[in-house]
Amino acid sequence: MSAVSGEAGELILPKITESSQLLAALASTGAGFEALGGSSLMLTEPVENSVDSIIQARKAGFRGKGIVRIFIDRGKERVIIVDNGLGFINPRHICEKPFDSLKKYDPDLTGKFARGLQGFRSYCETLRFVTRRRDVPAGEQFRGRSGNTVSLDFRASRPEVEAAVAPDVLFEEWSWGEFNQGAVAFYGDWKQGEFAKIRRERLTRRIERHFGELIRKGEVEILLWEGEDLVAGRKVPRKEFYECKPKDYGEYTKIDVPAAQYNGGSAKGEAVFELYLMPGPKSDRDYRPFLMYKDRPVGDSPIALIGEFAEDAVWNSSYLTGYVRADFCEINELRLALKPGAARDFLYQQLLNVEGALATAIKEHAKGLIDIRRSQEINQLVNKLQSFLKAKKIFDFKIARESGSISTGDDVETLQGSVSQGTDAQSAFPAASGDPAVTGVPVQVEPVAGVIPGGDPGVHTGQTDFGGTGGEGGGKKEGGPGGPGSEAGYGKDGYRDANGELNKLQTVEQQVSSGDAASASTRTYRRRKPRGFNITTQDNEFSEWLSDFDELTSTVIVNSGHLRYKARDNPDDPINKDLLAYLAELYIWEICKLAGRKNSEFPVMDTFLKTKYEFFEVD
Repeated sequence: MSAVSGEAGELILPKITESSQLLAALASTGAGFEALGGSSLMLTEPVENSVDSIIQARKAGFRGKGIVRIFIDRGKERVIIVDNGLGFINPRHICEKPFDSLKKYDPDLTGKFARGLQGFRSYCETLRFVTRRRDVPAGEQFRGRSGNTVSLDFRASRPEVEAAVAPDVLFEEWSWGEFNQGAVAFYGDWKQGEFAKIRRERLTRRIERHFGELIRKGEVEILLWEGEDLVAGRKVPRKEFYECKPKDYGEYTKIDVPAAQYNGGSAKGEAVFELYLMPGPKSDRDYRPFLMYKDRPVGDSPIALIGEFAEDAVWNSSYLTGYVRADFCEINELRLALKPGAARDFLYQQLLNVEGALATAIKEHAKGLIDIRRSQEINQLVNKLQSFLKAKKIFDFKIARESGSISTGDDVETLQGSVSQGTDAQSAFPAASGDPAVTGVPVQVEPVAGVIPGGDPGVHTGQTDFGGTGGEGGGKKEGGPGGPGSEAGYGKDGYRDANGELNKLQTVEQQVSSGDAASASTRTYRRRKPRGFNITTQDNEFSEWLSDFDELTSTVIVNSGHLRYKARDNPDDPINKDLLAYLAELYIWEICKLAGRKNSEFPVMDTFLKTKYEFFEVD
């Protein structure tokens, strides 16, 4: 009924009467691939056809393992895909009705619209299929001939497909005698620059994401080879293939989200949330959560690229990964999105409903990771500050009571020796004054038993810090000679000076200062691990104090609830320069105040301003 006249109008059926119109319609699939995923997405389509063919073969009684082999032949610039599926059971239908797939009648197959194989037209000029079937369909003939093996030749520049009965050897030289049914796809004559864009890693990631669940269930094995010496009929060793693997979510933290039941009359099912938190942020979109339809992703895009969720921070989070099953929905003609309707509306509403819980989980998870990263960065800042303040003789940090930096504790740390003085706190340079450290000097000794501490010349107790594992005839011994000892016939194993025997390192104590990391020596030093005067935060938004020093724990406390702290605190960048500079300034201030308490004549404010300037502007 016409809305203008109120009378019934004429229904006009579109007619495609010219080859150019048909060719444009066929090429439209390639345009979709160009926009969404490029050649790696296009090459996923024949793999999908192979997997569907394997599923069909299994329904027809095939009991073997499904195999898909992908060859990227860099020498001849071609891609070949081989499978042991059912083969093309009606090749004429594929040629004559490219938009009408026989798979639309099978609910277990993902490919239903026969458009995927047309996507090659945007990337290469020729596509040849060689398919072998166990049985020849009744009445099938091409130019009066029939046979189990058929070749189909597509060209990007023409809508017609050349079909012919082919010699069995064309299939057998790629099946290597391992199976007698399936298909081989040859993608050749690539358009300028397109073959060079094929990246094995990108294609592998896409295939593993797309078919991971089927691989996990053992329904199919997908192998990928890349090289330059591919020869028809010559079997490639298994070790040269990469075996695609399902994504392993076991290393991630699963988020407990209950499934949502859908009852839409004839369509029933549930939205199942398989969502996980990653141990660190990932910027690659392949890690973003996606929709899963019958064990395969919907299209090539994550949920974050669906228009309704593009602005939602949750689905764009770098910490969130996994998928949401939506088997109760319908997929569109290009399998790139779900069809609009009540089922999809229900699914989208569930995605919105869980955003609050997901946001809370992500924030708590990220905060824990941020706290670790921030703690590590603050520790490095504290080490630098303490070395700087000690070098300026503002404070010697000898009153520390708790773990932190500068004053020595019970733990031991190893420093790399340096041949020149510098500012690296993890490098040690022998100096006339500095921190006490232990190093090893070369000596020649022999092992002896029964040594006690004493004053006998040339006798040494044992130690494990330096010296290796001992040597040849004297028996293996951990460490080398330590302090002076005496042979007593009892006690612990030790050493005695002996020229030409074991080459060991004997411990000696030296004073060391900071060294230059760029001029490392072969020597290492061990010293008591610095402790004390670390930085911690305390949230007190109702107080105006910025920082304080707790003498009981030898810790600088910074008020993280103050507006000045909050203005610099960025959860997405826990180690930003503004916050670290703020912490450094407060640390210098508290140490200068502490030095003033120890010395009434100490000019606290002048020293603070001068030290702050030198630390930020000079040093």
